[in-house]
Amino acid sequence: MHKTRPLGSLKDFFPRIHQPLPLDQRESRRLLDTIKTSFRTQLDKEHGWDAPGSGPVSRLKTPIVAPLSSTTPPSAAAPLLRGSARATDRHMRAILNNPLFSPLEVGSVTEAPPNVLDKHKAIFEKAVSRGLMTLPRATGFLKQVILVTRGLPTSGLGEGFHETNPGAGLLVLEWLRSSGQERDLAFLADTHFRNVLVRALVADGLENVVWAWINRLLEAAGKSYNPEEPSVPGLLIADLVVSKSRDRELDLPYSAILKAETLVKETKSRPDLLQKAWSRLAFITTMSSKTIRPKPPVHLFDPFVAMGQVIGSRQLERAHVDLHHPVNPSSSLALKVLSSKDVWKSTDALLYFLRLRSLGFDTVRHLRRTDQAQEATRIFNLLETKLGVLLHSPRALVF
Repeated sequence: MHKTRPLGSLKDFFPRIHQPLPLDQRESRRLLDTIKTSFRTQLDKEHGWDAPGSGPVSRLKTPIVAPLSSTTPPSAAAPLLRGSARATDRHMRAILNNPLFSPLEVGSVTEAPPNVLDKHKAIFEKAVSRGLMTLPRATGFLKQVILVTRGLPTSGLGEGFHETNPGAGLLVLEWLRSSGQERDLAFLADTHFRNVLVRALVADGLENVVWAWINRLLEAAGKSYNPEEPSVPGLLIADLVVSKSRDRELDLPYSAILKAETLVKETKSRPDLLQKAWSRLAFITTMSSKTIRPKPPVHLFDPFVAMGQVIGSRQLERAHVDLHHPVNPSSSLALKVLSSKDVWKSTDALLYFLRLRSLGFDTVRHLRRTDQAQEATRIFNLLETKLGVLLHSPRALVF
């Protein structure tokens, strides 16, 4: 059956249904406001309004963090991070500011941004909005931020991150959440990414997020323990402690490792998860000779020393830590280590012998300060015999 010409020609009398609306900028804004108002009203009907004082705002274990644009001033960061008391406002902000829905246009990155940091952030947001972001690219982004900001005034905690231009860690965190990767924390197994991410989060004041991850990992560590695999929670704790130690004061990293010890006990996890963090902090305390740091207070130092004995840290490390006690330095364990024949044939690794050399020098200095000149001479002669030319080598360890 053939359709008649009059009926076929009726389509010419009606406009096309899927036509783009010819809206100018003001009309587009009004339409968006209308949609937002309608959506917020619908959410209020379904979820209610969490007014201040009406109870807990959220039951999420990790805080909802709204992303900051590259132009957001630091003073505006706190309200965004805290979120409002109205659940619908928090939900709306999370949707509209999600990097997956970034309104970046094709040519927006080519326009000259206010500075180089903003350019890197714009490129990152564009890649996220197009679904092109990966862990290696996110790692490269964070490393570029470190390189750009190196040498600029820093807050100390995040050396290499400009304190007046935060947001690099926050951008990556929001991408991890929006892409669903924060659910299983598998990205923390990537060493290079984890190192720079923790450093960026600490610089952005988001240390609480890292602690939430540590707690989740510790709770699950006992269920899937494999001694052949590296301990991700232990490595994450070590990264956090190192990130906190970029300040001249050592109080913060010592407080961090003691807090981690408390979490390990509360979750009934293995104490040896703290070995990596303890070893790194012991290295910072004893080997960072180029950076003159005030010694940590006794109430933090003594529990740190006791922790080393519990977790089975190396005797060489504990001996060196004893020499740096803020009030009562002791050379007893150092003399025992240096006088042992086994300690000199444990390994031929250069790093190990440089560590022994540093321990020996610090022991000799302590013995001379305590009027034990004869013993100091004996230890120095021992170093000359065992280390040879390495004893006077200008090569030093730099953390």
